[in-house]
Amino acid sequence: MEYRTQSMDTTLMKWLGGVALGALAMYISDPSVGRQRRAMLKDKVTHYRSRTQKLFSSRVRDVRNRISGLQAEASKFLATRKAELGNPQVTEGSIDLSTNPELPPAPKAAGWVAGAVAVGVLTWLVTSRR
Repeated sequence: MEYRTQSMDTTLMKWLGGVALGALAMYISDPSVGRQRRAMLKDKVTHYRSRTQKLFSSRVRDVRNRISGLQAEASKFLATRKAELGNPQVTEGSIDLSTNPELPPAPKAAGWVAGAVAVGVLTWLVTSRR
């Protein structure tokens, strides 16, 4: 009964990798059609790089817009909550959590909100496909 060791497997994989790399180099540097293949490869790399940049920038813009929307909703909610607690002169843009002891402490609430937003954004990024 013959036992295979890890060194035999890695040697075989290195050998196969070298053969594949040599075949790729030969395919690309072919004197008759190699220039056309290199040009086509360059065009494909440029296309996919541009496509990836557009996708990434649209995702970043979408996440930025979602976060600003969440911020606006939270600001409106907190203004409404402060008005209900007896401070009617508060508007959406002028919220100070340190003056009202009935509201939760700002660092604790901010941590929960940041965690929820992060989980929501990561879930959306993983599950959405465009």
